[in-house]
Amino acid sequence: MGTLLEGIKVIDLSHHMAGPVTSQRLGDMGADVIKVEPLGQGEWMRVRPIGNGWVSSEMNTSFLSCNRNKRSLTLNLKSGEGHKIIIDMISGADIVITNFRPAVNKRLGVDYETLKEINPGLIYCSITGYGQDGPYENRPGQDLIVQALSGVVWNAGVKGGPPVPLGTFVADAMAGQNAAQGILGALYYRERTGKGQFIAVDLLSSLIEVQTQEYTTYLNSGQLPERTGELLAHPLINSPYGIHKTKDGYLALSMAPFEKLADALDCPELLKYQAWEDGQIYRDEIFRATAEAIAKKTTQEWIDHLVKKDVWCSEVLTYPQVAENPQVKHQETFREMESDDYGKIRIVSNPIHFSETPVTYRSAPPLLGKHNREILEEYGYSEEEIEELGKKGVIQLRDKEEKDGNNHL
Repeated sequence: MGTLLEGIKVIDLSHHMAGPVTSQRLGDMGADVIKVEPLGQGEWMRVRPIGNGWVSSEMNTSFLSCNRNKRSLTLNLKSGEGHKIIIDMISGADIVITNFRPAVNKRLGVDYETLKEINPGLIYCSITGYGQDGPYENRPGQDLIVQALSGVVWNAGVKGGPPVPLGTFVADAMAGQNAAQGILGALYYRERTGKGQFIAVDLLSSLIEVQTQEYTTYLNSGQLPERTGELLAHPLINSPYGIHKTKDGYLALSMAPFEKLADALDCPELLKYQAWEDGQIYRDEIFRATAEAIAKKTTQEWIDHLVKKDVWCSEVLTYPQVAENPQVKHQETFREMESDDYGKIRIVSNPIHFSETPVTYRSAPPLLGKHNREILEEYGYSEEEIEELGKKGVIQLRDKEEKDGNNHL
């Protein structure tokens, strides 16, 4: 069975998270992704993992999360020979992904205006913090900063308390998914017309778009999200929507009519609230009454009882519990991969499923420069020329024995 993007060549110049998420998604669908990295330590995430998580002396968990199904090529793009190599590669490529600032792309000679002249069919995706230009063009586009600028942080937390950031890198993740979606659309357009194009995706727009319901409500009705005194899960959703303490843990409680909720929780106090609007007007009172009732039983007792009553609810799981969850196991959301360099690893699976062209897990994330010789040989460089490039500092060579599994620098 073939892969969806078999024969598609991707040159990935990106680093950090958003760009690598994009290229990993394309690699999962069968594209040949060449990850171009600077000499020395390689791209930023190779040496700065969250939680200081390492699986070997050369591989950490942050890099693992975004770089499977790729080959690594070290290349000094600032050298004349390095620039010639990348231009030769891009001249026959289908896709280029970059998350350098626009001025950096131009300075390195890998901007779209330059590259489209040598490859008119090229699909070029530029991921930035705030867009290609404008007042914020030169501001750092880091996830937390973008969360703060997008409004999403201000919506979280309780009334009178501080804004609460999300506990994950949602801006990077969403920008990466948007970029992959845009690239796939551009591939379809090129299939019909033969023309490539420029795609621009930015973190701020991506995270604002995640809040499409909230912003559409504000822009059209003037209704602002207003945090409550109790820890309601959403500032515009009716109470008691949120997380409630049970006798031994926590319960997530979604929306339910007050009459049904009063019966299920044995909480007649809720019967005095009838209209939909009451869930907004009396949010804290409703939340407190619900919380008092839920505190009387264990989480599992509530799950067993509320499911029978058709009240939407769930346990609040920890990471270890998620990993053992039967539905998560059934979906194979986590899976194992094997690397000759650093052993067995566990990864988060691609969430997209295709009936005819399933995604593949061909190779674990590569060590820095692992594929230098292999890639350059494909582009016509001899062994002697490759050795010379290594001596000049154009590429960073690993030992010749790398082909046989010895991957020391």
